[in-house]
Amino acid sequence: QDSFVIGESESSSESTVHVATNGNDNTGDGGINNPYETIQKGADELNTEKNHLIIHEGTYYLTEAINFYEKPGTVDKPYIITGIDAVIDGTNLGQGNRYQDTPLLIQFSENYIVEDLEIKNCGYHCLMVSWSNNVIMRNNHIHDSYTYAVSVGYSDDTEFYDNEVHSTKSSHCVYYANSLDNSHIHDNQIYDCYSACFQNNADPRLRWCSESYNYNWGDSICDGTTTNLLFENNILHDCHNGAAINLASVSDSIFRNNLVYNAESGGIAMWDDWEKGDPDTYPDYVINAYGCKNNLVTNNIVFKKEGNVRMSMSLKRGSTENTIINNMFVGGTKNFIKFDNSSFDQELVDYNIYYRTDSNDIGQIDYVDGDGDDISEEYFTLQEWQERFNIDLNSKRISIDELFVDHANDNYYHKELSEAIDGGINSNAPNEDLLGISRPFGNNIDIGCYEYTGEIPCTPMTKSEMNSEITKYLSGNINSITLINKIIEWKNEC
Repeated sequence: QDSFVIGESESSSESTVHVATNGNDNTGDGGINNPYETIQKGADELNTEKNHLIIHEGTYYLTEAINFYEKPGTVDKPYIITGIDAVIDGTNLGQGNRYQDTPLLIQFSENYIVEDLEIKNCGYHCLMVSWSNNVIMRNNHIHDSYTYAVSVGYSDDTEFYDNEVHSTKSSHCVYYANSLDNSHIHDNQIYDCYSACFQNNADPRLRWCSESYNYNWGDSICDGTTTNLLFENNILHDCHNGAAINLASVSDSIFRNNLVYNAESGGIAMWDDWEKGDPDTYPDYVINAYGCKNNLVTNNIVFKKEGNVRMSMSLKRGSTENTIINNMFVGGTKNFIKFDNSSFDQELVDYNIYYRTDSNDIGQIDYVDGDGDDISEEYFTLQEWQERFNIDLNSKRISIDELFVDHANDNYYHKELSEAIDGGINSNAPNEDLLGISRPFGNNIDIGCYEYTGEIPCTPMTKSEMNSEITKYLSGNINSITLINKIIEWKNEC
């Protein structure tokens, strides 16, 4: 799947509306030399001719949510919202109302680009996109939200990339919900999330939505499944109370080249999103009908630290016909791949690396009854797993100390002579690794999200890490020479 990019118009004085903290909503005209003061005023002035809102440097403390409601752009001329060192702060909004307390909303619209913004201190979500197709969200820093930092629902053809998202207080960091197709989520850093780092709930029980909302985008947006999702090259860590990549009723999608570590409550989870309910309310409920099916899970690393619970990879409630290859499911003290007895039928599970610190077991089967309730569970060593189910025949159990350069300090690059090097299968594998290095570098593709070249890459400094160093300087805790040296050191390493 190629990266989805909608048309971008070139900025000019005729197409831009400017907002600055020293502007004026009453006397300003939105020009670069006479900007408006508030983002809402600038948003109100956008039209088919002036389609680009530029928010200049400063912190904008909102007193009401900014809602782009029923204001669609076009493919050739999308609405573009660009920040230039701009911070949207939701501190002065309330807490707990989805629409009033979310700083930035795009609803019942389409063809938008949201870029280069910092959005923080949000009383509900920070950024919400709903019923809005063809939305690009890129290079944003979104953090400190009461519930989800980012919420996307009933919206096809979205692209979410180069974002840093972190620090939610009561739920997931990035939440894709309800029916949505053709999304591309890549090259993000998502961490310190109360629950899942990335959650996708397709909500098949809400398949009636197209009739209720009468929106003219076809039935696919309400078919109860997520399809054709490409989730790649993301780094996710410290996902506290949910699987790092938590997938419900997601099918025909690809998950590749992702690095997950400190997955406190599971790594990659696949299940269906239709719990048992009142048969009068859900008369067409069929157990296991909406599991995750026909997905490709390849070249990911899921590293679990001591004390992390749940599985690195789990499939249940009719999650079948998936291909799971070239992955590392390692570390911690829980079993690393789990099926329930409704999810035995997989396309291919092989060329993976497993390791847990407290046992030789690498697999678990949960036996459930016709209602989906647990009856019993069974555990397997790699050899027992291979012999019993005829899967993972080329997979290995390898100690984490033999695999990684320095896992104690979150460096998961291949150690020299690691058996992960050239250990994978080339079929269905990505052409590049997490760092953009062409695969395969040797005879075969490496297992995991990195391709070994003999050189150890640096770890990029995140926006929050950079801001932390700048804050230390501004508060007098370090001097300018120390700050400059840290930046030079990082650049030299990279």
